[in-house]
Amino acid sequence: PANLQRLSSWPHLVNTWYLVTAAALCATNRSAEIPTLYTYVIQKSNSEDRRQLTTRMREALFKTAPLVGLPRAINALTALANVTSAENRDTAAGRPIIDTWEARKEEIDRGKSHWNTTYGKVAPRVQEQMVYAGGSDLWTYVLEHVYAPVLSYDCLLYTSPSPRDCS
Repeated sequence: PANLQRLSSWPHLVNTWYLVTAAALCATNRSAEIPTLYTYVIQKSNSEDRRQLTTRMREALFKTAPLVGLPRAINALTALANVTSAENRDTAAGRPIIDTWEARKEEIDRGKSHWNTTYGKVAPRVQEQMVYAGGSDLWTYVLEHVYAPVLSYDCLLYTSPSPRDCS
C-alpha cells in the first residue's frame, strides 16, 4: 500500500496511475498483485466511480493482450474478475457490434489512423517490413485484429467525454 500511495500521488498520473500500474503488473507476470491494486483503488473511490474504475482497469488489461501475450492478459483479467463485486461489474461496457460494412470501414480507418499516430513518419516503413517478413497476412492481422478493434478503441478509458463520438 505504501508504494500504491506514492504512485497515486504522482502529478502526471493523477487519473491513470492505477491503469499504468495494472498494465505493468500484467506485463511483468505479477497478476497476483492485481487484487491488491484493485482493492486499494476501490477503497479510495466513491461508490459512483467504482463501476467506471473497474471498466477502465479491465480495458487497460485487455489492451495489454496484443503487447504482452494472451496468457498474461487472461491471468490478469481473471485476477481482477475474482475480486470484482457484482455491483461493480459493467456487463454492458464493451465495444459496439460491427454489423455494417460502413461501421467496419470506420473501425479499420480508426485503426489505420492509430497506427500512423503511433509510428509517425516511419509507419509506412514498418508496414512494408511487416509485409516483407510475414506477407500480407501479418499486416492484415495487425491492422484488422489488433489496431482497429483493440488498440484504437478508446471510449472505455476516458473519464471525460472522448474526443470522438463513442455512442
